[in-house]
Amino acid sequence: MVEPKSKVTRAIALILAFPALVAFQLFLLVLDAPRGIIIPVALLAWFAGPVLMVIGAVMLLPRRWPFLPSTATGRFALWLVCAGVACLAIFFVAVAADLGRDDPEEFLDNLYLAVPILIAGVCAIGAGGIGVYAIVFRHERSLLVVGAVILGLLAAVFTVGELGGHEEPEGSGTER
Repeated sequence: MVEPKSKVTRAIALILAFPALVAFQLFLLVLDAPRGIIIPVALLAWFAGPVLMVIGAVMLLPRRWPFLPSTATGRFALWLVCAGVACLAIFFVAVAADLGRDDPEEFLDNLYLAVPILIAGVCAIGAGGIGVYAIVFRHERSLLVVGAVILGLLAAVFTVGELGGHEEPEGSGTER
C-alpha cells in the first residue's frame, strides 16, 4: 500500500471518500445486490461519508481557526449540540419502534415523539445562540462552534416554518 505523502493528499482523499461511497452504493443498486449488503453500505455512505468529508475539509483549513473550542461558552454550545443530537436519536428510535398513538390530531397528542423533538430543537437553537455569544463576545474561533451556530440557524428557520402551520391541499383526491 502506498502511503500518502502529505497532509493535503490525505485531506483530499478524505473529501473524495464521500462521493466514492455514494458511487459504490449506486453501483450495488445497479447490480441489484441483496438488501443485506446495500443497507450497511448506504448507512456507511450517508453517515460516515459526510463526517469524513468534513474532517478532510478541516485538515485543509489554516491553523488560525482551531477545531476544538477554547472558551467555556464554546464548550457549553457543543454540549447543547450533543444533547440535541441525543434527543434526535431518541426521536428516531421512537419513530422506528412505532411508539404512541397511530393517528395523532395535534402535535402534542403523541408525547413519545413530541417531547424528544422539542428538546432537540430547543438545544439546537440554544447552541446557536450561545455559539453566537461565544464568537462575538468571548472571541471564540473554533470550527465546531461555527458549526453549532449554523445548526442553530437551521433549526430556527425550520421552527419558524413549522410555526406557520400547514395547509391541506385542495382536491387531493382523498375525499370521495
